[in-house]
Amino acid sequence: MLRRCLLAAFPDRVAKRREPRGRRAVMVGGRGVQLAESSGVRDAELFVCLDTLDTGSADSLVRMASAIEPHWLDSRLIRTTLDVDFDEQRERV
Repeated sequence: MLRRCLLAAFPDRVAKRREPRGRRAVMVGGRGVQLAESSGVRDAELFVCLDTLDTGSADSLVRMASAIEPHWLDSRLIRTTLDVDFDEQRERV
């Protein structure tokens, strides 16, 4: 029950592993994260990032996370998008 409450409280902090059992993941919105070695979240494909630390590298460090189940996500609220940005300085997409 607590894990479902955490998902309801922080839906913007859901992350999906890049590889099964890997420490690297991507959060909703595209932010890269990496689970701390001490994390108890071992096997879950999805988790909620409760405490993150910007380390200055490409991925923020997730110091506290909670595993969630895929079927807990409301499929009506999930959408896939392709975002394209134009870099005016480099004049490239």
